[in-house]
Amino acid sequence: MLTDTMPEKDIATIANRLQVPLIISDILNDEGALTDDVYLGLHEILSDDQPDSALLSIALSAYAMANKFTSHAGTFNILKMECERIITEYGMMWLRNAQSRELDDNMIFDTLVHIPEDLECLAELLEYVQVTLRDHDPIAANLCEILITQASAQTMIAETFLETLDIDMDSEDEAPWNMDGNLYEGEDIDMGALVAEQQTAQPFYTDNVIPFPGTRN
Repeated sequence: MLTDTMPEKDIATIANRLQVPLIISDILNDEGALTDDVYLGLHEILSDDQPDSALLSIALSAYAMANKFTSHAGTFNILKMECERIITEYGMMWLRNAQSRELDDNMIFDTLVHIPEDLECLAELLEYVQVTLRDHDPIAANLCEILITQASAQTMIAETFLETLDIDMDSEDEAPWNMDGNLYEGEDIDMGALVAEQQTAQPFYTDNVIPFPGTRN
């Protein structure tokens, strides 16, 4: 169980800050309705999130879905285990950053570079469970569609940033992780989770986004 690896209060704190997992849980428990406004609102919240926050939000939402429909197909168990892994790996780091507590740059880097593949994995698993949900619960299937769409979009954002990062690593003029805001001029990239903080006049990240390390030891 997820609570075996993370305190329940910490999980609740993250879900409350991210909003989407709470909304989706309410809908799955028949305590809320998936109206057109809610549908669009969920898309908007997730699209406004930075990739690391979106990843956690989608994982927590998918975890609630997997818990509810575990008996319907074995794929839900696989989805549940993957969500547990992602929430455990990213959750405490995300929470420590939100609380302005010290983080190890190397640990941040080693974790955040896997954001694209973790988002892609969630999207693929959600596509599988969506097939089952179309017959059992059309509303849950529509929720899956939201999560799939946003996971795929955030994957592209994260991949684009990391490709840019690879180019920058070849430069001899600066250290690999010391990137300034000029790198993003003309680019439609909002990757606050993975932007060096020390050289930007106005940081790209907020208190619920893990800043990419400025230096790598």
